[in-house]
Amino acid sequence: MEDEVEKMRKEIVELEQLLEIQRLQNMAWWETSDQYQEELEASEEVREEYEEMLKELSPELCAILDRIEEEWYLMKEAELQATYMQGISDGMDMQKEKLRRVC
Repeated sequence: MEDEVEKMRKEIVELEQLLEIQRLQNMAWWETSDQYQEELEASEEVREEYEEMLKELSPELCAILDRIEEEWYLMKEAELQATYMQGISDGMDMQKEKLRRVC
């Protein structure tokens, strides 16, 4: 049984390494692609328009918008954390299932 657990650990490490290699390859492609440049330019344009819009708002509206942005970022952070925790839970369930099959 210990051999099976060690084998599963090695498989997990190998998968993590493959995922990291894939992530790095994707990043290398993305950073050199025309699509990346287009996205970067579009993001810059939107940011500039947003900053111009902020100049036209009253201080009260800016404060409200800041609060909305803060809440939005907190919500997104909570969603990411929940996704991360669900991934851990799913991984643990998969390990339990593998162990059940082995035992």
